[in-house]
Amino acid sequence: MKRAAFFLGVFVFLSNGLMAVQPTPPQVTVATQVAPGRLIVTLHNQETRPADVLVEPGPLSTVTFPPFKVSLAAGETKIVPVAATTGSGRQALGLETTVTFPGRVPVRGQALYEPLAADARSVSKVTFREAFLSRRVALAPATARVGLNLGTSWKPVAPLPKSFPVAKVGGSVKLGSPLVSTAVNFQKLPRLALAPAGAVFQSRIGRAATPFQALDKPTVKTDLVLDTGLRVLKGKWVLKTAEGLYRSGALWVVNVVQDQKGKWIELGWTFVNTFGDWSVTLSSKVQKDRSVKVMYTVANDFVSLESPDDGEPYTWSEDVKLEGMVTDMGRSAGDLTTTGDLPGLATLYAGAMDLYALLLFNGINPCKDKPYSVVYPNSEDTGHCQTKTGKAWSCCESGKDGKIYLVPQHAAESVIQHELAHGINFQYWGRWPKGSGGSHNLDECYTAGLALAEGFANFVAYWTQTKDRGQASVKIPIFGYDIEALPNDLCEGEENEMRTAAVFWDLHDTHDDGPDEDDEDILNFDKWGGVVSLYLGNAKDKMTEYIDLIVKAGVGAEKRVQSLFRRNTIDF
Repeated sequence: MKRAAFFLGVFVFLSNGLMAVQPTPPQVTVATQVAPGRLIVTLHNQETRPADVLVEPGPLSTVTFPPFKVSLAAGETKIVPVAATTGSGRQALGLETTVTFPGRVPVRGQALYEPLAADARSVSKVTFREAFLSRRVALAPATARVGLNLGTSWKPVAPLPKSFPVAKVGGSVKLGSPLVSTAVNFQKLPRLALAPAGAVFQSRIGRAATPFQALDKPTVKTDLVLDTGLRVLKGKWVLKTAEGLYRSGALWVVNVVQDQKGKWIELGWTFVNTFGDWSVTLSSKVQKDRSVKVMYTVANDFVSLESPDDGEPYTWSEDVKLEGMVTDMGRSAGDLTTTGDLPGLATLYAGAMDLYALLLFNGINPCKDKPYSVVYPNSEDTGHCQTKTGKAWSCCESGKDGKIYLVPQHAAESVIQHELAHGINFQYWGRWPKGSGGSHNLDECYTAGLALAEGFANFVAYWTQTKDRGQASVKIPIFGYDIEALPNDLCEGEENEMRTAAVFWDLHDTHDDGPDEDDEDILNFDKWGGVVSLYLGNAKDKMTEYIDLIVKAGVGAEKRVQSLFRRNTIDF
């Protein structure tokens, strides 16, 4: 069976079907050599036009170097030596480029993420698996099996997954800005429902009528211990994102298990709450004279971040000896710094849960009957989301069980929100717009269906990250474009994904781009989730097919709606 996959970009045919990848960057290739204190960057302009290239460190880079610019003629290659700080031990070179062609706006170019093993005398490139995933250890007894509850009945973990070691955190810990999602505990949700932005948006479509499998256990408040005669284990789970900076591990799942005669027995589970606290009342099956194993898993009802090696959600674990009726473990942390256990995971989780929270707050059920599986980092070994040249890339596969695959250089909130939007789109419609597919860039025109699908996913990233919809300028990472003022050199019409995304944005925002009252483009829905509901609740194949629905919703007369479309270069 052929399977389609959405990325912010290019569709390529592979042996297992049609794939969509990130937008094709300009053909200005980058290669590197790294030595102690030195970086050599080779740039080759394969385009038929000259290019100015800005090279700078990426967000996950531990190798530091000063940003620099290079001018390349068409077909020209330049080798640029740069002084760099390489450090020692596990390191990583993250490199990003921005390319500007004559008369065009700057666009995101190729990016690299290369794990390194470094010492004072040499630096060698290693795989992500060698640098980071190899730190996971198997939990003995390896043959023992247990069905762990990860928040739903969707996927038992058997045998226990490999896990990373836990770091203990002493003293007082000041958490950085918590995720938006930490204000929300999982709750029983209705059927897949749309925000109440008008009756036209209340339709149930296809699989969207499937009841949601609700959780049967809420998060436990740690300051209230009931006298049940059972033992209680509690603690705090936080994520170390930089030296001295921690974030709450809100909505991770905590499982407590015990090895009893070579068999793992589950003793209880819960979610981590807003402040990182958790508490589990242990089953009467617990053997009080034996230690228990506490496992912290980045999986819940919405999203599961999984290893490419075994497909299991990432887990951290530690052994604990029970003390009395209530055992307080104190603070435990997963090291998600750039040289820690899994660089990029904290950013991806934050982006996913911010989207979850915003949809939930607006009455839009973001969950399906099992979580969206995000495989990170994607590699050539998975056989999924590969380019024509066999390189691993990032994508969202089609189908209700389609997975998202992300390479390390795409460990960004904008990317995971875009890909999850594709997954949610398929969940509500049971398909993607007709005509989706084919190679594409942000600034070119293709089919109206491709532009609609990609434009909506682009809009969702802007919608999630922009808290003030009255701004005159709106930019987010990765995309680079100001969605309130797209450059004139973008292709015009509803066949361009950024023009389509700008229509969605102008329907949502409260900033007027028009020069006078007759040309104003403020048609914002009173509900923050109204535009998302408009799209998810009404399966169409091009942007202009939504005009009648917008008019019926009562947010503006037909003339004003058409003016908004024309202002974004979409005519009909």
